Formats: sequence, structure tokens, C-alpha cells
Amino acid sequence: MTIRQKLLMVFINYHLRNVDKNLNTCADHDIKYDCTNDVIFASNFIWTSAIAIGRQVFFKTKLIVFINLPNFLTTWPLIHYTIFINMIKLRFKSINSMLLKLGTTESKISRSRELILDELDSIKRAYAEICKGCDELVNFYGIPTLIVILIFSTRTIRSLYFIMIQLISNPKIDPLTYFTGLTLLYPIYVFINFTSSVAQVVKENKETVRIINSLRDRFDMDEEIFEKLLKFSSHLSYLTVEFTCCGIIPLNRTFLVIVSSTIASYFVISVQFYVSLSAN
Repeated sequence: MTIRQKLLMVFINYHLRNVDKNLNTCADHDIKYDCTNDVIFASNFIWTSAIAIGRQVFFKTKLIVFINLPNFLTTWPLIHYTIFINMIKLRFKSINSMLLKLGTTESKISRSRELILDELDSIKRAYAEICKGCDELVNFYGIPTLIVILIFSTRTIRSLYFIMIQLISNPKIDPLTYFTGLTLLYPIYVFINFTSSVAQVVKENKETVRIINSLRDRFDMDEEIFEKLLKFSSHLSYLTVEFTCCGIIPLNRTFLVIVSSTIASYFVISVQFYVSLSAN
């Protein structure tokens, strides 16, 4: 555990600082404040607190902390992962914004050929550092994410099974069934946030290729800048980001389809077993 925490601190202190160090040398660098992480953190705290209070209301136990501890432990790693991905997204956006300004009147260095060359060098170093950091982040969160997926999938199947059995045995819906149904919204919210953040980072990563190609047309009369952009463009085929779970499950919006279909299949099988056993 200590080793894994050390790896995470290396990502924060080394990769992100190196990225920011390179970007801060750029005249057009500007990371706009994004409250997405604040909203994710606050909403997750509200959700977990509401679930904890609901369980206390229905089960009235003194062990409420121990009952809700597993839910807390399985949630926060994915929340942290999402927050880091959003930090990466902001830096990708800043890089793409700087590249779009090069050679235009919006840029602070539009008339300085030497500064444009220096800016491209800084951007390229920062870009490579971000991609390297993403690979280490994926490796760090691979196993925890797989565990969270398995736990949430199992818990969702169990909750759906409970709700269906309650509806079959008793057409009248009691408050506990309502509460169980509401708790299903929580993992859905967490995974939609997570996959949306991944999709945005991948989109920004691909957008850089298009921007560099347009810059090549913009600076085709300057041989040195054009050559530097050409090399940057060739390196972009290697500077890609891909978020997977242990190299098995793609963590993009396709992931939601995979998990949903798997949960639906096991849920139907479970209900069929119950119906057949009840009939016998």
C-alpha cells in the first residue's frame, strides 16, 4: 500500500509539476478554472452521506460506520481517479488552446519566430509528460478500478434482484424498496462521470492531431517552424492516451454498454431461477 501511495505522489509531484513547469514558460498558457472536480467531490460526499443516513433510518444499528465503510472505500478510489483525469483534461485543453493561437493576432508572440519555436518545444515536452503520466495513472488505478467494477456490478445485481422479488411477492412497494432503488442511481452517477471525463481527455488528445495539421498549413512558408510541426505531428502517433482497466476493459463510454448488458444478463438469469424454484 505504501509503495502504491508513493507511485501516486510521484505522479502528482513529478509529472504534473513538470507539465506545469513547461507550460508556464509559454506566453499564451492559461488554465481556466474548472469547478468540475469540486462538483464531483461535493456530490459524492452528499450521496454517501444520504445513503448512510438512509441505512441508519431503515436498519437502526449502532454499527452504522462499519456498515457504510465498504461503500466509502469502494467509491473514493474511482472518485480520485476521475479528479486526476479532469486535471489532465485541463492541461490538454490549455495546450490545444495555445496551439490554436499560434500565428494569429490572439497570440502574444504572433510576430516572434524564435518565441514560436521555443513555445512549440515547451508544448511538446509538456505533452509527452502528460501522456507518460497518463500511462502511470492507468497502471496505478488498474486493479482498484477492476475491484470497484466487480463490487458495484455485484451490488447492483443484488439490489435489482431484491427489488424484483419484492415486486413479485408483494405488489405494494414499501419504503425500503424505494430506498434500494435510489441507491442504484449512485453507481450509475459515478460511472457516468468517470467515463465522461475519460471521453473528454481522449477527445482533446485526438484534437491535437487536427490542430497540428492545420498549423502546418498556416506555417508552410516558414521552413524551420514547418519542420518542427512535422516532427511533432509524427510523434503524436505515439503520444496517445488510452484508459483501460488492467488492459482488459476500455474505460470509455463503451464500458457503460458492456457493464449494463452484463448486469442485465445476470439479473434475468437470477430472476428466472427464482421463478422456476417458486414454481416447483
